[in-house]
Amino acid sequence: MERAEQRADTQENTVERQRDARDEAIDRRYDQYQKEMASGERSGSSSSKELVELSKDRAQYQSEARERVDKLRVRIEQAKQKIDILGANASSTLRGELQTAQRQHELAQQEVAQLDRTSADQWDRATEQLEKDESELDDRVSKLEDQVEDQQ
Repeated sequence: MERAEQRADTQENTVERQRDARDEAIDRRYDQYQKEMASGERSGSSSSKELVELSKDRAQYQSEARERVDKLRVRIEQAKQKIDILGANASSTLRGELQTAQRQHELAQQEVAQLDRTSADQWDRATEQLEKDESELDDRVSKLEDQVEDQQ
């Protein structure tokens, strides 16, 4: 069980490093856009600047959402490893909860990936739904973790 927790810590650190790298790439890309607009290489209208800022905000939101969903994946994998260690002692209910959490996680990953293609008029609805689904998944994973601990 301790090994599963160590793996989860390592994976969570990796998720955080990946988000930091994504954020740095976003900052570099949008800083370059702003420099190009300021130097006249791109249209420098205020609406163009607003669109660049909006695009950057959305990219940052998506990066943060991906990190949250990836951290949930780490927790689900940790629970799966512990259930595997329990072997036949793990209840079928517990295994069913794990499968449900895994399916919900897959759906959350798809929602994050679809943010790239979300139109402006659908953005708020899509992000609200994603946050609702993330919250439900987080609750399910917490319950799963508690159930795993109870069976140990």
